[in-house]
Amino acid sequence: MRAFWAIQHPRSRSQNYIPNFDLYDVGQMSLELNAMGTDTTALTHQEIKDTFYRIVSKAVRDLEHDIGDLS
Repeated sequence: MRAFWAIQHPRSRSQNYIPNFDLYDVGQMSLELNAMGTDTTALTHQEIKDTFYRIVSKAVRDLEHDIGDLS
């Protein structure tokens, strides 16, 4: 319900409910990776991007797999 409402009301207070990872810069990616337990101090900008998008892609695949069972 919350995701549906957030999509239907994009200017609402819950704009950040559905993150747009394409808009993240390297600093934001690094913060998210650190929050997930990945140390990014020794990584280059490209390695941070690669690691971040690999994790996001896996999460999206898992969600799509779960949704596919409903269709």
